[in-house]
Amino acid sequence: MHISRLDAGVYAVGITSLKDNALLELCGSKEEGLPFLRPHVAMDGRRLSLADMQWERLDGWLPRFHCQVEGLEISGTIFAPLDEKGFVYLLEVSSERDCKLNLGLEGWWKSLDLVVKALSWALRELVVHDPLAVRVFLDGNEAVLAGRVKREVSNKLSTGLKNPNRRRLP
Repeated sequence: MHISRLDAGVYAVGITSLKDNALLELCGSKEEGLPFLRPHVAMDGRRLSLADMQWERLDGWLPRFHCQVEGLEISGTIFAPLDEKGFVYLLEVSSERDCKLNLGLEGWWKSLDLVVKALSWALRELVVHDPLAVRVFLDGNEAVLAGRVKREVSNKLSTGLKNPNRRRLP
């Protein structure tokens, strides 16, 4: 995994599978400043630029940044255990201000079928735990989500199934 200290972007993620005899690298473009994933923070509808990040390693291995932007305390921690099939990017924000915040990860993966499948799967799994959050996410990102993600997740929300019209084997 390659993480930029400048924008906290994840520019490359490597995936190996001995079972499937496969190696895959998901990456953005460092030259163009387009990471695979990067934290996104907006306050009252205005995107904030994360800068002057202070970095540390929790327990000697977990990368974590802290920064202050317009009265907000922002931190991000990346968990990527070797024995697990994935990673988590945790964003935390605290503020004394009364404002509307929008947090998330933005990225450049629209044409990667594997990532479209993964996003669809993750959202469908989340439907079981927090359907309202999934609906809000779909509505707020409709213009940029792949059609497959919108269709499969909407089906899961309304019917409980990814493909409700698919015939089931006896």
